[in-house]
Amino acid sequence: MKSAEAEPYRPILCRIANFYGRDGTLLDEAQEAFSVQVFILREADPYALLDVGQPLLVEETEYLNRSIRKCAERGVGPLPIARVIAETVRRVASRNSTVGQNLLVTSLPKAAVQPQGFFVAAAPPGPETLSFLYLPAGVTDGTQYGPNFVCGGSAWTDFRSGPIVES
Repeated sequence: MKSAEAEPYRPILCRIANFYGRDGTLLDEAQEAFSVQVFILREADPYALLDVGQPLLVEETEYLNRSIRKCAERGVGPLPIARVIAETVRRVASRNSTVGQNLLVTSLPKAAVQPQGFFVAAAPPGPETLSFLYLPAGVTDGTQYGPNFVCGGSAWTDFRSGPIVES
């Protein structure tokens, strides 16, 4: 039996929702209980897409697949991919008012995960840094806006960062 440390890190998609059936089909009504679905990417998969709540149109799925595949082939890193996904979410929002245009992008590249832990950076998504980027409606560059952390009796909340502005 292999230890957990001997296993390679694998990318996953996780969907926690109360409006999908056990088979992943969208339900007509939300349920009281939430379900968790975890999808582990195969070694050969450079990426995977999982829509949540609002199914994508065929042309939206094709655009995402084509654009993300090009980004992966060129090795451009997570920021251009985040922009492509943001553009698609906003296209969906333009046809469905229940979909928001403000987005929080989280990037957790494999290189940022180490056995001894990892560091959360207030920086644009990069190939080696765990990061958070808030993209309000109409914005593609965003603001570094981190999540709330509570650990060891301390809290880090409402964190934002940006360029230094001289007064």
